Amino acid sequence: MPSLKKPQEEIISLIPRTEGPKIIGKLMYSESDQAWNTIRLRKEILQRFPQLHEKRESFRYKMNIYHNYEELLIDLQEMKKNQEIVPIMMMLCKKRN
Repeated sequence: MPSLKKPQEEIISLIPRTEGPKIIGKLMYSESDQAWNTIRLRKEILQRFPQLHEKRESFRYKMNIYHNYEELLIDLQEMKKNQEIVPIMMMLCKKRN
């Protein structure tokens, strides 16, 4: 039976051009998926990552979901050891009514 896994794509992290503020944005509802699953990048992010304006490039995202702070800290230490780019931290939130 053939494997259903896709081969791991090689990706290159984008480096922000400037320091930036903390950003709060909105998720958008997708009728076809019946879920809040669309994130539009705000102007502040596009200013920090001008590469995203390049129409002929193909961009991806990489997301790690951790179950506890220990897993997160281990991954951060490994990233620091390998001199990787400082990641963007994103949290999903719900607006109170």
